[in-house]
Amino acid sequence: MVRRALILSAVLLTVGFAGTAQGQAISAQDRADARCFLAMHMLRAKATEAGTELSAADNARIDAIAIYFVGKVRGRHPVSTSIAAMLPVETVKDVAANAAKEAGPCIAESKQYATDLGVAVPIIQEASRQLNAEAAALDAENEKLEAEIARRKAAGN
Repeated sequence: MVRRALILSAVLLTVGFAGTAQGQAISAQDRADARCFLAMHMLRAKATEAGTELSAADNARIDAIAIYFVGKVRGRHPVSTSIAAMLPVETVKDVAANAAKEAGPCIAESKQYATDLGVAVPIIQEASRQLNAEAAALDAENEKLEAEIARRKAAGN
């Protein structure tokens, strides 16, 4: 009974009740991403059910991975499209029964995304450094022009 209540609570709290927007096609990728979202929350529910207290870091990781998959869905669908509509009852049962197995590929994908971000960070930092240098040069040029304008005004030109 407790197990069912925890799983039902996790599903209801995480996927909501809203209906699917009219004409909004749900793809296999949408279902896969929604499934990953659900799997992450099922991992938490299973840990709670087993009496395992997750650390703040573990909870943060679960939340980050779940948010990553929600973001993928939201990139393709408006908020009015319910994630619940992407998760038929049989899918929820399957994910609940195999949460750890289901979460494996999801965790791997999120790790790859994190790796990609890690590669991008130095590139972004270098671009930012260059833009800051250009901005500083423009600021210096602007100060020179303002000084020249002030000098000409003072000279009556």
